[in-house]
Amino acid sequence: MIDDLQKITRWESKKYREWVAKLKCGWCSMQDDTIVAHHLTSILAPHCGGTSLKAADYLIMPLCFECHNKMHATWNPELLQNQVNMIFNTLRLAFHHGIIDEGNAFHIKEREGI
Repeated sequence: MIDDLQKITRWESKKYREWVAKLKCGWCSMQDDTIVAHHLTSILAPHCGGTSLKAADYLIMPLCFECHNKMHATWNPELLQNQVNMIFNTLRLAFHHGIIDEGNAFHIKEREGI
């Protein structure tokens, strides 16, 4: 089963990453211009993409500069363990606001401002 994951093409969407970067930080709730779309990392390999590979874009969450730095520079265990919750919250918002179309789960709708 793990071998099958390596054959899956990584899903990418610049529009979705840009939308996520407009949300408040999934960890500290800061909302400023330092928010980035952080990809799932570390704890759930191979879902993270494997060694030196990014996870698919549907596995992202908004993080401010400070929290993003904590995630990568210090490997903050509390942040690492809560990545899945932040990703689920981000996906929930995307479906709720119609950013991701429910009829075609990862077809990003064309919307103003995305």
